[in-house]
Amino acid sequence: GLTLLNLVGALFAPISLLMLPSVAHALARSDRAGVVREVQRTRNGTFIIALAMVLLFMPLSGPLLNWYVGSAPPGLVDACRILFSAALFYALFIALRSLLDAWFVQARNSINILWALALFSAGAAAYLFVWPVRGFLLALVPLSFLLLAALTWREVHALLRTLKAGGPLPTTAGTNTGIAP
Repeated sequence: GLTLLNLVGALFAPISLLMLPSVAHALARSDRAGVVREVQRTRNGTFIIALAMVLLFMPLSGPLLNWYVGSAPPGLVDACRILFSAALFYALFIALRSLLDAWFVQARNSINILWALALFSAGAAAYLFVWPVRGFLLALVPLSFLLLAALTWREVHALLRTLKAGGPLPTTAGTNTGIAP
């Protein structure tokens, strides 16, 4: 399941890498509409493609995993389905993180990752000491990626609101001049 998530990350990483210079260039030209357009296009495309991947994987996971690993051990298909449900959230984070890198000097992505890690760690501790249910442990992965995507989306949405309202642009690439934490 985690190998499949890595594949999703590898698929969407070029999108993020391409968006960073595009957004930085639009910001340097004070092209608010260009930044908003680029981010919305990236967000919408990522959402549609990643959702389609998740929806296609769910019914095909049994035959795919049996083909890939031979005879899939009991529980593997369900575990992979649970883990792969995080693909949508992971793809959104991967694709949109470049906007935060282009705008902020602060390590916003790192902070968001630390919050997701804290959720996963707290859940793992609960699994070890309180509720040792395998499904709970597996669900922590998509829940942590959901938090990561939600925090990233919150930051991106605030930036888009600022840009649409004609708020301040960074004075130099990567410098925040007006977005509240």
